[in-house]
Amino acid sequence: MAFELLNKNYSSIMQDNRIFLLNYAITNKNEQIKLYINNGFNGTDGHSSLIVRDKLIIDNILCADFNENSYELVNGITFDKLKDITNVSYFDIVIIDTEGYDTELIKMMFNNNIFPKIIYFETPEVQGYIPNYENHLEYKINNSTDIINKLLNDNNYCIHKLNYNWLCIKK
Repeated sequence: MAFELLNKNYSSIMQDNRIFLLNYAITNKNEQIKLYINNGFNGTDGHSSLIVRDKLIIDNILCADFNENSYELVNGITFDKLKDITNVSYFDIVIIDTEGYDTELIKMMFNNNIFPKIIYFETPEVQGYIPNYENHLEYKINNSTDIINKLLNDNNYCIHKLNYNWLCIKK
């Protein structure tokens, strides 16, 4: 379901052979995993997540509603497997928007010696309108943005904070 929506969204620019869509989720294992479906009704219903996230209600509209019983099975692959499948050994630009799993993917990249020139991703603050910030998924995984900040600095990235996204450029 999520992959079909992705194909539909990119169909108008697929003819130039510069964009290739792969039906995999990057994880730390090469096996089928659950991709949780957002049952919210505000236009974000295409968003999926590898983790059941907190329910999010804004202006009495259910924006994010992930639960244990609403998922599809997808093929999970590691970054090593991705490099094998695509025959690509280096990534110039990596853009990550994984509904709360961004920091984990960056950790996996670095653990697999993948250091793109540019990394663009959402930070935990992207959900800044949640009254209790500590309820956000990445906060729970990482305790704070200090960990990702340190990880990027330790791997020689300049960090530019653009609202709730970070643009990180390799020094």
